Amino acid sequence: RPSLARGGHRKSIMVTGAMGRRPSEGVGMAARADIAEDDGSSLESDWAQVAHLLKDARMQVSALRFPLVRSMFLALITREQQQRFVRACSKDLSFNAAQVSKLCEDRPEMAVEIICSLFPSVRGRSSQLLLLCGVPPAGMQAAAKAVSSFMWFQEGNLTGRYRLNLVDPADCAVAENCLLVNAWESEVSRLAGWPDVSQRGNYEMLRNEEHNEVPFNYTRDWSLPSHGLLRFDYSTVRRPPAGAVAMSEASEVTRYLRGNGAYSAQAKLKALRAISVHMYLSAQQLRNL
Repeated sequence: RPSLARGGHRKSIMVTGAMGRRPSEGVGMAARADIAEDDGSSLESDWAQVAHLLKDARMQVSALRFPLVRSMFLALITREQQQRFVRACSKDLSFNAAQVSKLCEDRPEMAVEIICSLFPSVRGRSSQLLLLCGVPPAGMQAAAKAVSSFMWFQEGNLTGRYRLNLVDPADCAVAENCLLVNAWESEVSRLAGWPDVSQRGNYEMLRNEEHNEVPFNYTRDWSLPSHGLLRFDYSTVRRPPAGAVAMSEASEVTRYLRGNGAYSAQAKLKALRAISVHMYLSAQQLRNL
């Protein structure tokens, strides 16, 4: 794919090379525009910029441009060509649920593959769930497994351990988003003058990086490969703001999790991550949980 550069209000993203991508200095410029004071509250107040940053990292397929994309897709003859085209679109383009559904109607025999590939390209949890409603019952289990990593990805709470197969569109999108948020967080931390708590003294949030089981030190010059197994730990600097108050609803969460033994521990952890950005806990509530 050719190199592509795009700019936006207070931020810009650059996609480089035919085999990978990396966060540009535009992320740092967005952080510089947002940091106004060194009181720790700037990170929380400006965290909404992260959602815009991730959204603007892809080109939106407008209603005028979609017929062109669709005609290119229908012009392909073999199934392999169509698969490659859909996967290529999943890297850079942003669709809405109706557009993806239309492609599924054009090639119903590929509906599951199209949805799994373009699922990360659809923004908004409601739109993503609506898209999954179009999966045939026979392919629901395979689709759920294919999109699981992106479905449960929480951009407001990235702390955790990641094991991503970059060939899969969902895993590749998670890796890309982690790198973009890492660039934003590290620039905010550096400009705010906060202590450097990174593993290597470079303000990066990533730790213990491995690609195909080969350790490496992540830098901004590193491009995300299009294949291979990527492993890393992410440790965010985001903390509750100074005026945050513990919520009583946390006790209800604990009671609900204890009373539902039918769900696996993994399912409960996914649910906790999904609500983690909507509530604050006291130390006692965390111990009870």
